[in-house]
Amino acid sequence: MRSGLMEALTKLDAQIDFSQYVDSTTGFVPLVLFMHEAIGGECGPSNAPQNHLWAHRFALPTFTTQDDWPGHAGQKVKISDYILQPAVGGASSCTSTEIMPIGTVAHETGHSFGLPDLYDTDNVSEGIGEWGLMSSGNFTTPLSPSRMEAWSLNELGWVTIVPVTTNNTYTFDAAPLSDTAFYVRVQGANPRGEYFLLENRQRQQSDSAVIRYHCHRAGDPVPCGGGLLIWHVDSAQMATPGNSVNTGSIHGLELMQADAFGNLDAAAAGNACPATSMVDGCSNRGDAGDLYPGTLVNTALVYRTNPASLKNFDGSFAGVAIDSIRQLVTDHTMAFRLRFGALTVARASDTGAVIQFDASNFNVFRDLLEAGSSHTIGFSDNQVAPNGRTRWHFVSWSDGFAMSHTITGSLSGTTYTATVRRDFKLIATSIGTGSITPDTAVNLAGAFIPENRPVKLTPIPSGNQFCGWTGDSTTTDSVITVPMQRPYTLTASFGTGATITSGGARPAGIMGATYADMLQISGGGGVTVWSLISGALPLGVTLSTAGVVSGFPRQTGSFSYTARVTSCGTVSRAFTLSITAPTLATSDVVAELLGPTAPLNADQVRYLDFIGNNNGSFDVGDFLAWFKATGAPLSAAALQAMQRKGGRQ
Repeated sequence: MRSGLMEALTKLDAQIDFSQYVDSTTGFVPLVLFMHEAIGGECGPSNAPQNHLWAHRFALPTFTTQDDWPGHAGQKVKISDYILQPAVGGASSCTSTEIMPIGTVAHETGHSFGLPDLYDTDNVSEGIGEWGLMSSGNFTTPLSPSRMEAWSLNELGWVTIVPVTTNNTYTFDAAPLSDTAFYVRVQGANPRGEYFLLENRQRQQSDSAVIRYHCHRAGDPVPCGGGLLIWHVDSAQMATPGNSVNTGSIHGLELMQADAFGNLDAAAAGNACPATSMVDGCSNRGDAGDLYPGTLVNTALVYRTNPASLKNFDGSFAGVAIDSIRQLVTDHTMAFRLRFGALTVARASDTGAVIQFDASNFNVFRDLLEAGSSHTIGFSDNQVAPNGRTRWHFVSWSDGFAMSHTITGSLSGTTYTATVRRDFKLIATSIGTGSITPDTAVNLAGAFIPENRPVKLTPIPSGNQFCGWTGDSTTTDSVITVPMQRPYTLTASFGTGATITSGGARPAGIMGATYADMLQISGGGGVTVWSLISGALPLGVTLSTAGVVSGFPRQTGSFSYTARVTSCGTVSRAFTLSITAPTLATSDVVAELLGPTAPLNADQVRYLDFIGNNNGSFDVGDFLAWFKATGAPLSAAALQAMQRKGGRQ
């Protein structure tokens, strides 16, 4: 391809005066566009061989033209940077009988200016979709592709960026008319260099087509016009090399989609939204719901809205609230209010308890309050947790006022904490013939005990022996002291000592095949724990504490082991286990390795791998190990095939 482009320049050099296009400071033509006659390789299909050229921007080895560089005697104009794109494509960019619209060359020209792709180059999401030329905005409409959004324009110095740093209400006209976007930096720790860009996109000039297109994608609701786009810029991600600014979980340029449907960020593959409607979680390249107020009339981006004003850095409040977003003049002026500040927090000392903020329940309330606003905080005394195991008693608020009282909002934020005492429920029951005696008068069917007041429980056997405690504490100690630092539900088990009922000779197994055996007892009670105390199981087989002997045997032979069980006493027994190799036909093993059939099952293949190099697959090394171990007959033809596949080992 490169040599073809160089040859094209050579043929055209005598016909074109490249000095008309030279950059007077570098001596290079800034950019040359090549157009080829076939559709682009990007038209796919993705699973087919690609014989067509993809549209792209790159650089050629320096080509020196015949034309003089004006003002530089003896020096010639040079060419390097270029764009290549198909001349045909039509509205879809992939129709071979129609001329290619302007969008693709406009997009590639943006690359020549140094702008990155703003779509997701990993094809996981849609990036910023068709809201910007450097994403997929070149496809919006054939005659009027989407223009560059505020970030790209700012990179090129083509828009006026106005930093806003004070609490106020701001207004501005449609972007093509006002040439203005607002810059709002996140507050506090900001190691990623995060900020918001606000631009007003209306049915004006080049934005007319994109607004109409996105309204249609949303089903043409009435009314449907422009609105405020809020961009979240992450400078750390923007600095990522390799044209990957909008890949991964954090995007360098993220559109805060007002409807919170997340269509731009949804998995793109096989998840397309309906053609003219919006659905939460499906994928599209933007719609009228992304604008503020938009189709869902979302007028705010604050801490408690969805989407919310949060930092990528740690998910905390960005220190910025944008609200009262409204259209003042149709297709023209937007207004919004901006507030900076810190969150007011109201909570109990144990956040499992619920507080009331303005008569609504919260485990933890957080928000940026209006300066001078009036609110009520409160606590419901003696409230019980939903699971019924914890009870809270009000002690005091951190500001010293009553259990329910009024507070005054402040942009600087503060924290109100309700200190509470806790009671935890104690339930103790028994299984078998026996009872439980507490050291104090406690209803063991379910009593709330003050936090940190210990309760001693003593099991009283009646005919059977005590086997142990289970539940929130597991022990064989006969007397237990419950510290009551949390809720407890306990069971005391009474019974007889365990007897192992499994026979000494255990079921035989086959090397490589799944082995499973359950050791059984009668009697016992409480905690039951098995352990291996002597002997050995086959490599790859283990004994669990529940008495299950399982695994994939990795060796053959006879094995002896002794297992012990603790369950209302301790008892042990010796066991034997035999593991043999599977019987395999040589023809089947050869076919499994060389094909075309695969007659062996997974257990048999695993056996061959175990006997060989144990690398997780069946290969020539495993075959030869099996051949040596078994002395299986092998024909001359099969041996030659083995040697061709991997050599004799």
